[in-house]
Amino acid sequence: MVNLDPFEYFDQAANAFLLLEESTMCVKKANRRAVEEFAPVFGVPLETFIPKIQQKRLLRRLAKGERFRQVIEQELGEEGGRTYEVCATPLCVEEEAMVLLELIDLSAVDERLAIYRSFASMTEQAAKADSRRLSSFPMESPNPIIGLDQQGNISFENPACLALVKELALPDSTALLPLSHDRDVLDLFADFTLNLRRERRVADRIFDWTYKAVLEGSAIYLYGLEITQMRAAEEQRRKAEAQLNAAHRMDALGQLAGGVAHDFNNILTAINGYAQLLQFDLADKKPQGDYLEQILEASLRAKGIIAQILSFSRGKADERKPLNVYTLLKEIWPIVTATLPSHVLLQEFASPEAQREAYVHGSAAGLHQVLLNLITNAVQAMDGGPGSISIRLEMASGANPARHVVLSIKDNGKGMSAKTQERIFQPYFTTKATGSGAGLGLSVVYGIVQDLEGEISVESREGEGSCFTVTLPCLAREAIDALVETSHGPEAPAGSDRMAPGDGSILVVDDEPALVELMEVMLARAGYDVVGFTNPAEALEAFRQEPWSFRGVVSDNAMPEMTGLMLTEKLIELRADVPIVLCSGNREGLNDGETCPASGVTFFQKPVAWAELLAAVADFPPSEPSAAAGPSPSQSG
Repeated sequence: MVNLDPFEYFDQAANAFLLLEESTMCVKKANRRAVEEFAPVFGVPLETFIPKIQQKRLLRRLAKGERFRQVIEQELGEEGGRTYEVCATPLCVEEEAMVLLELIDLSAVDERLAIYRSFASMTEQAAKADSRRLSSFPMESPNPIIGLDQQGNISFENPACLALVKELALPDSTALLPLSHDRDVLDLFADFTLNLRRERRVADRIFDWTYKAVLEGSAIYLYGLEITQMRAAEEQRRKAEAQLNAAHRMDALGQLAGGVAHDFNNILTAINGYAQLLQFDLADKKPQGDYLEQILEASLRAKGIIAQILSFSRGKADERKPLNVYTLLKEIWPIVTATLPSHVLLQEFASPEAQREAYVHGSAAGLHQVLLNLITNAVQAMDGGPGSISIRLEMASGANPARHVVLSIKDNGKGMSAKTQERIFQPYFTTKATGSGAGLGLSVVYGIVQDLEGEISVESREGEGSCFTVTLPCLAREAIDALVETSHGPEAPAGSDRMAPGDGSILVVDDEPALVELMEVMLARAGYDVVGFTNPAEALEAFRQEPWSFRGVVSDNAMPEMTGLMLTEKLIELRADVPIVLCSGNREGLNDGETCPASGVTFFQKPVAWAELLAAVADFPPSEPSAAAGPSPSQSG
């Protein structure tokens, strides 16, 4: 903005100059030519010289500190209609905001006026052609278009808009407009350069509206586009991305579970092994023998849970067999009651029919996990306060002859809202505080129940508690009768689980020194000579020196530098008939005590059932070199 008094220079100018106060837009000063042309001139408002439609543009440019230039035709002075070029410049005079207005009379400049009129004519013709094209576009457009006048009232609706109003049974087209429509119209009339886009959902349809001001802001057009399918595609893509992210998290969880399972199984193996050693010595003593039995039962349950986690992370089904749900419930009862808070009362009811016939086809680890997770969830619903949990096991018949086992776990805790119930089985969803839960418990339960071809449902009200109901298909009566008859068969003679004394040397390999020591004690008590190694390479070298001095090999699988499978291949190269027992935290596709036909290797999952392991070692044949095998490396010259 220029800070000067222009009339010191422009009083003698050929063109008319007017100085207007910016606050009132009225003439405060005028040069000699302006007084001659437009007298009276002082105090005259801006609209005397510039039509209102151009005033808006002028004021907007001045507000930005920019010059305004426009050719206009206006009734000015005594001679009436004349053509002027108007130039407006913002400036500051004696620290007061002013506007300098220059009026250039084009009437006396024939050439310049002719150019302007020719250009104006061309512009008018082009505008009419554009108007004709634009006027046909709204009528032919398949999308809704709405026009608004300067008061914001609807002045135009194209056929597509009217058809849409009729299709959706709406009272009028205003029901299609965005909720912020009134405010948006006011903003656009204030500044018609704005570019506004809004969305509106009508029933199950979604529309995108674009606001456009036309004719210098004298009217507004709204152009609609239905984007229902586009939003549905975006939602599907979002869900697919969420599923992919969940799959990646599960992959990471699976890798973590594999590492944790290996370390945890090693710990369980030591606990289980030394407990069994004590059991051999204290089996007839009370209550020490009972305590040891509980330790062994707990370690076996932990073993099954780890196997279930690994199966879940790999997406493989665990080994299934007929199981009595009532028996499983009794197995976990000591764990539940031992860890139950003192302020929570636990009640159990199982119908006589369910006690006898609640057989399902599944995995013990999976069903243990279902029971423990649901009971734990019920305890947490108490939120630290007093309450009660009721567990019911019953039989039910459906519409067809098939029967079902129905397990319900009910609590009188804080309950859940309907919105929470809709998401309760989703992975990673939790209502607990950050760090108090991963949101996987109920989703794992849901996956196990679905895998067993069952159903799980929940009924809950806020402040009144929740009831989870698991319904599983029951085995046929004929299969149950056969299982009951087998379970009541002749008992094994007393002492049959005691191992006969063994002989020979056993090569033991495990990267955990505690497990090597445990194996040495266990096998030595059974009568074997044990050579233990924590380094598989050293064990291989010892075997290479005297392959026929070992009756067999017992090795861990997950070891650094050389896995048990890699060691097995090298041992078989040195001696093809060497018996090998491989212990691992992963199933490797085999069950405990099962021998792989391809390699002859017997597999055991950690923690090892020592009676079964000793039975497998006892089956090792004596190590005697055969003629077909050829001399050992130590015998060859």
